[in-house]
Amino acid sequence: MKTCTKCEQCLDETLFYASKSGKNGLSSWCKKCQRNQQREYHKRWYHENKERKLAESREWAKSHPEEIKIHQTAYRHAHPEYDLNKHSRRRNRMSASSFVVTRRDVFLMKQKPCLYCGAESSHIDHIVPLSRGGEHRIGNLAPACRACNLAKSNKFISEWRFA
Repeated sequence: MKTCTKCEQCLDETLFYASKSGKNGLSSWCKKCQRNQQREYHKRWYHENKERKLAESREWAKSHPEEIKIHQTAYRHAHPEYDLNKHSRRRNRMSASSFVVTRRDVFLMKQKPCLYCGAESSHIDHIVPLSRGGEHRIGNLAPACRACNLAKSNKFISEWRFA
C-alpha cells in the first residue's frame, strides 16, 4: 500500500506509475491524479494556443490530402450509418418543402442547357443549396451540366463564380 501525495488516499501500488526518481520506484501521485493533472494541463495549453493549433491543423490538412482521404474512407467503412444519416438529412430537407417537384418537371428542366455555361445539362442544381437553407422547389432548381454542378457544390452562385 502507498499513499498518494496529491489526494492523500492509501492505494494499492499497482495504481501508481513506475518512476526512477520516486521512492520504491513509484511516482508520488496515483495514476488518477496524474491523469487529471495532465488533462488540466492540456486543456489550459490548448486554450492558450488554440488559434496556432488550428492553423497548424489546417496547414497539415492542405499538405496531406491523400492521408485525409484514406482516413475518411476507413471511417465511412467502419461507420456505415454516417452515410445513411447524411443522405436521410438531405432527403428530409427536400421533403420538408410544401412544393412538389414532379418527374415531368425534372425531365423538362434537363431539356434546357446548363444555366451556368450553356452546355447540355445532365444534372439539376439547387441555386440556393439545401445545406444553406434553400428549398426543393421549382424556383430554386436550375439545369446544370455535371462539371458546373460539381464545381458549384454547396456554394451560392456569387461565391462560386466570383471567387
